[in-house]
Amino acid sequence: MLLLAAAYPSTPPGELGQMPIGRRDALLLALREATFGSRIASVAPCPQCHEQLELAFGHADFPSHQFNGDAPQLLEVDGYALRFRCINSDDLAALGTGNASLPEPRLALFGRCVLEARRAEARIAVEHLPAQVLEALEAHLARADLGADLRIAVECPACGHRWQALFDIVSFFWSEIESWACRLLHEVHALASAYGWSEREILALSPFRRRCYLDMVGA
Repeated sequence: MLLLAAAYPSTPPGELGQMPIGRRDALLLALREATFGSRIASVAPCPQCHEQLELAFGHADFPSHQFNGDAPQLLEVDGYALRFRCINSDDLAALGTGNASLPEPRLALFGRCVLEARRAEARIAVEHLPAQVLEALEAHLARADLGADLRIAVECPACGHRWQALFDIVSFFWSEIESWACRLLHEVHALASAYGWSEREILALSPFRRRCYLDMVGA
């Protein structure tokens, strides 16, 4: 939310928090591409032989998903009628509050997403829904927001095992920003030590000129 709030200052923070996870992650992918480019380099351990694999892929490797909008969706199963919405960032944040009074996390998440549950004319609390209804709800939530589960097809060259590796744009983008910030601080330190320039003066240089000066001082 901090990244998107900085990139889209005209969008109310509350609107960003209520955005379905798939749409939010699509915006983060676009922001990441504008910041670091479209190519992504990462590593993943093979779940079969534990070999560390180097992965290289691009934003275009993720399928484009059509969102159904923010309108509530309907599910009817085994005589139960549910009206629900997609999971959003506010839902995930609420589960991470450490509130001991929250029920089991999966059920708490369903409780936030289900707007209404009925059987015949009677309203039913989420915690009283049968297991098969909750399983159907989980499957429909996944289908309603396919972009919330970004995966890359991977084949291990060592053992031949194939699997779908999960890609979390949030943690990956943050790690890239942290690494970039550390590199930038190192560059400022090196040039300030060599030339006595202020941080403001160093950051005002273009990346190309800054790199040329760093090469000259051997940093």
